[in-house]
Amino acid sequence: MDFRGGGSLKLTPQGFRGFFKGLVSGQAARLGFTLAEVLITLGIIGVVAALTMPSLINNYRKQVLVTQFKKEVNFVQNSLRKVMADEGVDSLLNTNVIVFNAPSASSSSGYLGSYGINADNLASAIGLTPVAENTKFYQDTRNGFGMSSGDFKSYYTKDGACIAFEDGVTLGLWGNMDYAHFDFYFDVNCDKGPNVAGRDRFLLQISQNANISSYGFNFDEVDKICKKEGEYSNEDLAPAVSLFSLYCSYSIIRNGWNMVY
Repeated sequence: MDFRGGGSLKLTPQGFRGFFKGLVSGQAARLGFTLAEVLITLGIIGVVAALTMPSLINNYRKQVLVTQFKKEVNFVQNSLRKVMADEGVDSLLNTNVIVFNAPSASSSSGYLGSYGINADNLASAIGLTPVAENTKFYQDTRNGFGMSSGDFKSYYTKDGACIAFEDGVTLGLWGNMDYAHFDFYFDVNCDKGPNVAGRDRFLLQISQNANISSYGFNFDEVDKICKKEGEYSNEDLAPAVSLFSLYCSYSIIRNGWNMVY
């Protein structure tokens, strides 16, 4: 190396290291990492990944189920609205997918009639196909999901989810026609599992106008119920469908379509 004003310096490998360290001090002067440093860094990365990955994977799985649930709810609502539009009415009670019996002259005061879903008509109108009898979802519909002895019928949606509802006249209507609603049971991935209420199985009530019905709900309780807090801490979510599937549906919706439990 030549210097201005004359003179030169010959740098050997050892001399270059000394010269470099003279310009740059401390850790920055090192030309690489030791094996121990590499192993320690990899170990730290591994620990962080082990701590965070399960949570990230769990949240991702939750969001996949919620996204599919939202998709199926939108499908049902839009299909029912199309039924009303095609028949030129503003209430499902006036369509051929619903059975409605008006009250007789001898009916009690305030009784407005009885109603229920005509399963075959509804399935045909919105493009559902019957679920195979050897599936778990079909078998669960046979016992009314442990909630009802009604005649449930189960179907596949076009997206491969499963849906079920009671067939025939099942509900009495009192006081106000706006209270009319219809129960739709969803399994967003059918028999793939976990087949647990509030996880991949949901129950939602749809109003006569094809809106999500929230009549009679205490929304301050739904998150608490689904998180199994307080007096709900010992409740069992294992049944194929239970009231948890209803409460947790509303928890997801009121939290911006997020499963916060």
